[in-house]
Order: sequence, then structure tokens, then C-alpha cells
Amino acid sequence: MKKTLIFAAVLASAVGIQSCKTTMISPDSMASVNFGRDGSLKADKVTMTGKETTVHFTMNYPTGRTFRYGSDSYLMDEAGRRYPLRSADGIELDNYKLTVSDSGNLHFSMTFDPLPKKTKIFDYIEGDVERAFGLLGIRDKKSKHEIPTLQEIASANPYRVPDDWFRRDTVTVRGRIEGYDAEKFGFSTMQCSCDNVFEMNSNVQVIEIAADGSFEKKFAADYPVLASFRADKTKVGFREIPFFVRPGETVDVTVRKNDKGKYECFYGDGSSKDVERLLKSKLYLSEIVSPLSSFKGKIAEIAPLADSAWNNLMWRVQFVAQREKFTPQEVQMALAEVQSTFAYSVLTFAMHDETSCMRKDERGVYHGDDIIDSTEWLALCDMKYYEPLHRVDFDNPLLLATKQFDGMENRVEYARPYRNYENDSLTGRTIEYRGKTYYESSRFNEKQKLKNFARGYRELMGCEYDNLLTQICVCRRIKYSANQVWQRHEDRKNEILADTTLTEDARKARIDSLVCISNMMPDVLPLFKHPYVREKMEQFYAEKMAHQEMTTPLPDKNWAADFVRDFNKKFPGRYLVFDFWGMGCAPCRSAIERSKSNRAEIAKRDDVKLIFVAEERTAGGSEAYKKYVEKWLADEETVCLSAEDFSRLRELFRFNGIPHYETITPSGRRVRDDLQMHGFGSSFQTQFDRMKESVKE
Repeated sequence: MKKTLIFAAVLASAVGIQSCKTTMISPDSMASVNFGRDGSLKADKVTMTGKETTVHFTMNYPTGRTFRYGSDSYLMDEAGRRYPLRSADGIELDNYKLTVSDSGNLHFSMTFDPLPKKTKIFDYIEGDVERAFGLLGIRDKKSKHEIPTLQEIASANPYRVPDDWFRRDTVTVRGRIEGYDAEKFGFSTMQCSCDNVFEMNSNVQVIEIAADGSFEKKFAADYPVLASFRADKTKVGFREIPFFVRPGETVDVTVRKNDKGKYECFYGDGSSKDVERLLKSKLYLSEIVSPLSSFKGKIAEIAPLADSAWNNLMWRVQFVAQREKFTPQEVQMALAEVQSTFAYSVLTFAMHDETSCMRKDERGVYHGDDIIDSTEWLALCDMKYYEPLHRVDFDNPLLLATKQFDGMENRVEYARPYRNYENDSLTGRTIEYRGKTYYESSRFNEKQKLKNFARGYRELMGCEYDNLLTQICVCRRIKYSANQVWQRHEDRKNEILADTTLTEDARKARIDSLVCISNMMPDVLPLFKHPYVREKMEQFYAEKMAHQEMTTPLPDKNWAADFVRDFNKKFPGRYLVFDFWGMGCAPCRSAIERSKSNRAEIAKRDDVKLIFVAEERTAGGSEAYKKYVEKWLADEETVCLSAEDFSRLRELFRFNGIPHYETITPSGRRVRDDLQMHGFGSSFQTQFDRMKESVKE
């Protein structure tokens, strides 16, 4: 009888345990994290009991590339509670030299402390280390999850944007890294790319870290800045200082070890402190939209992907906001980040799809005048495929304080459909070039083209009026034209006035017809209804009319400026044309290779010297760099710089993309933008002589 009772008790216990067991087969997930474009992680099965939770994974990863999984991996539930790893099967933990088999797949399982039975969704995180692997939003595909709308989240977290959101003033980021030692940390500078949409040049900022760990950087801003100073490399697992600062404000940051022994940023009072939870949160928005931005199909097929990405973004924001206890301001800023990230992703797919329609040459350069898929090329101009963008409030000023805003603005500004109306209502003579019609330049046509662009932007964004982003895009179009074309025409005024072969009326008529700054700006200013955008355009007009210098001086006590001046000393009496390039840049290499014969002719001149400056992670340059220079730049002046020093030059000349060119006079002054050389093609010598005539140095 006793044996029977014991058996019954054991059986009951086993049945009880079995009844508490929950199994998810091929569960859904939102995104795998930090696997790059060529890798992914998915959960094949999840088993939850009262004693443990086991997740069976499949990892897809490039063969030959090493990786590791840490023993400090954990699961995290909706409330932010962690469930540490107990054991792993099929994978060796903490081995940094793991690789996948030739198949590219690795199957393994991990067992963790038990998740509560009521858990509906959870994340896998490889640990609190830089670039830790992760799998977000693991959930049973059979269960239903309410997806909140943007309007629901926003309404539940009301926040009023300050009246002085837009204003020009200096921002200051300063602080100290406790226990700092340059050798120990592996870096002595940190860089930040915080572009200002009202300025045409990039805004790269570099902070120099003093021996005691202190740092300070000041720069001008027209609206609040959300960005990060980052080190190019690190030895201590810390490389980033995120911050949020408003014009006129100083942010104080102290970097020190937290109670877990990890370096963390601690903020003094101010805007960064107000949104500290947001700055430190891991939303992983770019990873969530990655299936959309990296989609290899046709634009007619993106709608379901866009719907899925948007829903996952909404769920993720609500999930993290509740878990991290975001304030209403942090929620609204996170929603703005979601919108800019989503729009950027949709248009990044379209950009890649557009590129895939072009012929790619042996140098890796795509040719927009040689289309290999005309059907898809035309589809990319169809506005109906961009309707997913209509979810985004492009009139929201909070968008400007998002990490993806600059990329998103660029994608919108140059999205293919804006060209649909490019030639509408233009008049005058035309020419045909490579299958495209071009109208003569006139004051009327230039203004009409801007109106046509605005119409295209409105339709692209699903807006019936010129919203904030439309006005910003048109503003940048005008500034580009003014800097590159209208400025040169402005310089012709004096030539016309000095032409004694013309009557006074003829001179006046010619001046009135010029597509120049003084004629065009009064024509286009009425296009701007947003008060701050209008103010910035009026300011731009005034500055252009007040400053007509052909060159500007380089700053004193500046490493990058001294770097340039050293070449003035090395090549006295010559103009210097710098080509900033890199081995990983196909357009850079293409330009260098195509210009070899032209550069041989340029080398015969005694008034100019070409200097090629590349960024290389290896001191003195990699073997690939050395071989390339030997083949293509053997007769040129070449310099190889570290990432830190290259960043200092990016800060001085305000550029992010490469190739980038800068022209310096023999006296060490920078030549104005519209007179700069832009490569070493067949027209270089004519353009160079024209520049010299204008500069007259």
C-alpha cells in the first residue's frame, strides 16, 4: 500500500510538472541584434516549466567569421526582470574564436532561470557588453498581441514642444571620465556627427580628452541636438557618450563605473538628465526595420513588410517605455525617433532598389544613365508605393532631435518621385541629353522648379500643404544652387557693369535676367511660411550679400589647419588640391583610376599640387592600401592617417562623405565652395585656371 501511495505521489508530481509546461514551436520575434547584414538569430522552440526555460536557437552567420556567446546571457521579460543563463548545449560559452560550419548555420540551446508562466513576450540578450547579440520580442505566434497606434501612445503621454525649440545659440558638452588613462582606454579623442539641417556642410565635432579625463566642446545649434560622442576604438568596453542638449545649454556628464563594474554616463541637471532613461535605453529601432531597409524584392512588394515593421516599432516603443518608466517627453521623443527611422528605412530600400536598376561597372560604380530594369525604374516613380510614409508626421519639430533625422531628410530630399513634376510649367529653349529634357536656366524656371519640387515632396509625404520637412528640403535646394551656381552669376554683375559696349538699358536688362543670389532670393523667400525656416533663409541671403570673399583663412592653433599649412611650406607658391578618400569607397577608387592620365598632365604644372589623404586603421596603411597606392598613385603625394586624425580634418572642412575635395591657396586660405575643384577629370585645368583668375592670389 505504501509503495502504491509513493508511486501515485510521484505520478501526480510528474503530471503537475507536465501540466505547467508551455512549449512554443517556431515562435515569432521582432529582430535579431548585432548580427550585421549577413547574419541572424531565430528561436526554433521555447520550453517553459516551473523549473527552467529552454530556448532552441538557429544562428546564421558568415563562415569563417569569429564570434562568441557569453555566460552572462539572460532573458528579459516585459517588466525588465532578468533570468540568467544556467547552461548551454551545442555551443561553448565565452570562446571568442567560434565559427559556424560551411552551411553557415549553428543550432544550439540555452537554459535559463524559469520565466513566469504568464510571460507573453521576452528578449534574449547576450550580456551587458558592447555589440552583444540579441533576439527581441520572442513570442508565441498563436497568441494575440494588441498593437498600439501612434496616436494612442501619443495621447496617453501628452507633451508640449517648447516655444523656443528653434533658436540659434551655443551648446556646450563637458565632463570627465573617472580613472581615465589614454593607454588603458585606447583612445584620446571622441567624435560626434551632429549635422545642422540649416547648414550645407557637415558638422563633425571632435573632443580632445585631457590627461585627467576632462573634456569640453562648444558648437552652435539651431535646435536641440540628440547625438553621441564616440571613440573609434576602445580597450575598456566603453566608447560612447550620448547626450541631449538645447541651444544655450551646458550638459555636464560624468563617466564612471556603476555598481556592476561597467562604465556609465551620469548627467547633471538639464536636458540630458530630463531624458536620461531614453539616452540609456536600448530601443534597437534600426534592427527592427532592417528586414524592410535590406529587402531585396520589388517596390510593389514592400507594403506588408512596412506594415510589420511599423507594428513592431509601435509595440517596441510602448514595451520599452513602460519597462523603463519613460516620462511623456521621453515617449514623444522615442515616437519621433520611430518615425524618422521608419521613413529612412522605406526610402533606403527605394534607394537601393533604384541602384539595382543601374548598370554596375568593374570598379563598383553605378551608372544612372544606363538602366537595366526599366520596369522597376518606372515603378520607383509611382507615388502609390510610398504610401507607408503617410504614417509619419513630417510637420513634427521633434523629428529634428532624432538620430536618423539627417539621413531621413536626405532620403526625402533626393527620393526619386520628387522628379515627377520637375519640368512642369517650365518655358524656353530645351536640350536633350542622355534621354532627358533640360530647360534653359531663367529666373522664372528656377523658381518654378522649386515649386515643382515642393509639389513632389508634398505628394511623397501625403501632405496637402508645405509641411516643415518640405520647407527644409526646398531650403536646402536653394542653398545648394546659391552656393554652386547663383554665387558665380552674382560675380558676373561687375563684368556686365564694366562692359562699355553695352548701353545702360542693355546692362540693366542683362543684370535683371541673371540667375544670381540678389535676383533669386527675393523671388523665392515667399515660398517659406514656417517662421524659423523663413528667418534662416533671410539670414542666409544677408550673409551671402555681405560676404563676397573668394577665400577664407584657416584657424590658428588647430592641428588640422597646421597639417594643411605644412604642405604650403613643402610646396611653396602652389595651390593645393586635397583628395580625401578611402580604400572602402568605390567612387573614390573609380575617380582615382579614371583620372590617372589627366593627373599626369596636371603634374606638368608648377602652380598646383595634388595631395591624396586616406584614413587607414593600420599604422602606415594596410597591405592592400600600399599596393593600391603603388599602382594608381605612385607619382602623387599621398598621406595615410589614423581615424582620429582624419576626423580632425573632417571637423575642419566639415565633411562626412568621401571622396571630398578641398582647394587651398598658396597663402594657406580655403577657396570658396563654388570655386572648388571636384575631381581631376578632363575639365580640371580649365576650371583651375578660372578659379585662379577669380581668386587672384
